[in-house]
Amino acid sequence: MTTISYPSDRTPGPVPVSVDVPDGWLVEPAPDVAFVAASPEETDGVHVNAVVAVRRVPAGTTAAELAAALAEDAGDLEGVTVSEVTPVRLGDRDGALLTVTFSDPAAAEVVASETVRQLQAVCVVPVAEHVADAVSVSVTYPGSADAEQVRGYEELVGSLRAG
Repeated sequence: MTTISYPSDRTPGPVPVSVDVPDGWLVEPAPDVAFVAASPEETDGVHVNAVVAVRRVPAGTTAAELAAALAEDAGDLEGVTVSEVTPVRLGDRDGALLTVTFSDPAAAEVVASETVRQLQAVCVVPVAEHVADAVSVSVTYPGSADAEQVRGYEELVGSLRAG
């Protein structure tokens, strides 16, 4: 009988991840993701938040492939539109960026804006011969955000570092 430990050299754990969030944001671990960071204050009924996730994918998977699949899946949902996938650099890694817009007039009953947007970035980090980690950050914010606020969210997404 052989004992296998995780993580170990033979069975590596998830890659280290970092992202820059505004001072004062709440940061907590959460199920099925690495962590969630959120503004303690609401903006038009939305707590602007960042969700960072790490998941295993086959070696050779690219960020562009992952983003395209996400865009296709999200684009099939009613009231959801997805921007083109844009190549980006996330530290020393190739990544992909897309913007998802959720529009639903009924949402105005819950939040002050009927549109919520999400910036999503992903990169891939090789882990072992046959596997890699897909690392993503998604920042959700109200559609009413002004250009300066959106630039701040873009900076947050662009601060993703993995590996």
